[in-house]
Amino acid sequence: METMMKKIYRILFFLVFTLSSTYVFSQDTLLGVYSYNFREGTYFYNETIVLHPDGHFNYKMQSIMGVKIEIVGNWQKRDSSLILDSYPQRDKIIIRESFNKKRKGIIFNVEDKKGEKFAYHLYAILQNGDTLSLRDQFGQINIQEKIKSFWIEDTKGLKSPQKTMLSSVANIINVIFETQRVFENEDWAIIDKEKLNTRGLQGEFQKYYLIKEK
Repeated sequence: METMMKKIYRILFFLVFTLSSTYVFSQDTLLGVYSYNFREGTYFYNETIVLHPDGHFNYKMQSIMGVKIEIVGNWQKRDSSLILDSYPQRDKIIIRESFNKKRKGIIFNVEDKKGEKFAYHLYAILQNGDTLSLRDQFGQINIQEKIKSFWIEDTKGLKSPQKTMLSSVANIINVIFETQRVFENEDWAIIDKEKLNTRGLQGEFQKYYLIKEK
């Protein structure tokens, strides 16, 4: 006659086996190639992601506007979402704050990760709650108002997370911006196991789907 402990072990083993099998099955149902292709006249837009059995993915996007993106990384299924992380992972934005008593206002120095200047838009949330929009900037800019937080977009549409000022006295803000797209815990919606609702460069869900190829 089985002891109570053996019965408990059998039940635990059954539960673990069942849950792990269900997890593997749910992952396997997503494997494959998903794509979206649009062409109208001379305009075209192609987007594809390949989900591999070992948990990594290959993502490609290309359009006539000269934008071409290729990303590799890791994927997993979480409830009804596909979660993507680039590999190796890169920070979307790096902020270094400092204070210089000879400076008036807040100085923003904005560069990419190669140390080069580029065209960008800066949006700042002021202490009174208003949003300051400074579009088509390049390199260094000066803001006279006190700000609480800010974010940056480049001219391709890449958007950084909104960053809160860590110091109330900092007046030199050195910004290093990642000009290449990064997937960081990015969630895409899984629709009927055959479609993926992707997110755009600014993090918003798109109005089209990547369809699984048969």
